[in-house]
Amino acid sequence: MSPAGPSSTSSVTSARTPSPGPTVARPASSAWTSPKRPSTPPAPSPPSLGYGPDRAAFVAADVYAAAEAVPDAAYDIVYTGIGALNWLPDLERWADTAASLVAPGGFLYLAEFHPLCDALDDETGSRIVHDYFSRDAWVDEVPGTYTDFGAPTVNNRSVEWQHPLGDVVSALAATGLRIDFLHEHDKTMFQRFTALSRHDDGYHRFAADRPRIPLMYSLRAGRPS
Repeated sequence: MSPAGPSSTSSVTSARTPSPGPTVARPASSAWTSPKRPSTPPAPSPPSLGYGPDRAAFVAADVYAAAEAVPDAAYDIVYTGIGALNWLPDLERWADTAASLVAPGGFLYLAEFHPLCDALDDETGSRIVHDYFSRDAWVDEVPGTYTDFGAPTVNNRSVEWQHPLGDVVSALAATGLRIDFLHEHDKTMFQRFTALSRHDDGYHRFAADRPRIPLMYSLRAGRPS
């Protein structure tokens, strides 16, 4: 693992959640200029990377400066990858940045681990042992990764933040995007709790004889044409 600050361009991996993946977007069919914050000086426009819609381009930058770092002013689809929001202390600033890149008629798609999981015990996932509404940073020094809890790792310090589901929805709604749907899912992509088991479809779930809880959620928020 590598140490990284809240707005670092480096990815961070911990046993708790995956590190943020890159934002994937498709350029908008028409140009649209995103609003700039009054306190942020304009940055020079980056050159186009020259890839067509069949290619993916990766840009390394501070996530809060994404609007200035990506080659196009707006996109039809903006995607935030799984295990991203927990590394960001300022949810509203993230929402403003992501929304500014959504073109009229486009949408933001977010897939994330459900914040309820952060309030439950790591073994059974059935006992509330942490404050769901905590705003304090969670500093972790535990070695290993979410794909291999026993992996020998160095530079293990990581810092994460909890974002209740209501905060995520409200932050996006405040940007002017319209919430098209919010889905909660009873499966997850890794063994978040010891009691989870991997099924044939590759997802991890609780046993069929115990009550289900949401383990992930997905959300789409669109900008009217």
